Amino acid sequence: MKYFYFILILSTVTFNAFSQRLSIGVNYAYLLNPKWDKMIQTYNFNHPFLNEKQPLLMNGISTDVNYFFKSEKKIKKGLNLSYSNYSSYAENNSFNCKINLHLIDLGYFIKLNHFDSQKAYSLIGIDANLGGIFKQINDIGTQFEEKRAKGLGIGGSLKYTFAYQFKLSEKHLLSPYFNINYSPYYFSPNTEMLLNNTKTLVSTNYSSFLQLKIGVAFDF
Repeated sequence: MKYFYFILILSTVTFNAFSQRLSIGVNYAYLLNPKWDKMIQTYNFNHPFLNEKQPLLMNGISTDVNYFFKSEKKIKKGLNLSYSNYSSYAENNSFNCKINLHLIDLGYFIKLNHFDSQKAYSLIGIDANLGGIFKQINDIGTQFEEKRAKGLGIGGSLKYTFAYQFKLSEKHLLSPYFNINYSPYYFSPNTEMLLNNTKTLVSTNYSSFLQLKIGVAFDF
């Protein structure tokens, strides 16, 4: 986590020095991954003695940084860096289970302005996804073969963002936005081991997921 924020700060300073415009956003994120949901539901079914069931990995928060290249053309281009965190926590007697999913997306997009005012715009892009699922039982990391179990994954996604700008000053804008991010293939071979304590029993070692985000960005 701390390494991501270090990269985020460094990237922000660098982008701000060379870009036409920089946008930093914070949003609520919703995740839909049917295969992962099935793994957690199977885990809950196989542990009927637990009073509080394990919630699905579906609600999280996310941070986005968009870097717009300098250009006089109507269609502009840029780079995107985003970090999302989803968590699932179930508290039971002497058995507290916490699951964290970290997702980092790095991508390229084009910007399309709508209407003559140019206040409304869309971003259409493609991303590379890097992720990791980590599980703790009673604040102790899950072990596998005497090593910390990690559900690392990699994939790609298509992204669409719609935003509307409100002018705060000559150089600063506030932009509420809505984002859809679809990953058709995400390879994560150890995820089932963490979510259901099994391997390739419930599902394959790859999946697809959909992220929906709504938030606000500060442009400068």
